[in-house]
Amino acid sequence: MKTRIILISHGDLAKGMAHSAQMIAGANSDLLYYGLQPGEHPSQITNKIKSQIVANAEYQFIIVVDIFGGSVCNQGMELLEFENVRLLSGMNLSLIIELLISADMISDEDLKEKVSNAQRGIKMLSKTILAEQSEIEKEFF
Repeated sequence: MKTRIILISHGDLAKGMAHSAQMIAGANSDLLYYGLQPGEHPSQITNKIKSQIVANAEYQFIIVVDIFGGSVCNQGMELLEFENVRLLSGMNLSLIIELLISADMISDEDLKEKVSNAQRGIKMLSKTILAEQSEIEKEFF
């Protein structure tokens, strides 16, 4: 089963994320994106995606939305009626790259691991934190 990755965001985040991810992972015709613009309703996007799902039942669809609980996420949850759809929230570049470099179908376990990896990549850095980390490393070695 082939995988199609669809990014959905408020505004142009999904477009920028797709372009940035492809700069790193290479062009991919199975990466699509949609951005909800002012005055639009999220159902306009999900209706387009639903048409793709129906027309391409042989694909696995991984839909990544920008923020959990946002309008595009809530509307996207309707697409979970299809067995070949998975919805991930909390879009970030690390996650998109991991999805792009995966081979064909991605199991639910692999998706959970990719989400966890993306979460671990979120760090708070400051001069103080880096200095403390440096001191800990000196003590360890």
